[in-house]
Amino acid sequence: MGIDARPRREASSRPDALPRPDARPVSVAIDHLPVTVPEGTSVLRAAESAGIYVPSLCSHKELSPFGGCRLCTVDIAGMRWYPLACSTLAQDGMQVTTDTVALREMREQMMELKRHVALRVRPPTSIVRRR
Repeated sequence: MGIDARPRREASSRPDALPRPDARPVSVAIDHLPVTVPEGTSVLRAAESAGIYVPSLCSHKELSPFGGCRLCTVDIAGMRWYPLACSTLAQDGMQVTTDTVALREMREQMMELKRHVALRVRPPTSIVRRR
């Protein structure tokens, strides 16, 4: 058993796989900037190709999307909640916003939680929801 025992998905079905030669172009708007990428490209890679920064700690173009850091959260029109840019495939007509006050606050809270986990201390109650 190797380091990663998770089964791998087919390269064509995962974000960031090398585009097939016959992949059709997909047009998305990221922060109101039109971007065209091959089908099967993640929102994160589409943003990077347009020079738009989306923060992430766990993303690497040679690895399958993991979504562990949750910092690449974006706002996509018509989607519930906030999907992760690393594991969401760009689709024709998609409208993506990468930087809002709400996204910044979520990212700050996520970093605060990660800091507390790393230091093994209890996070402030303002971050943790009680049931």
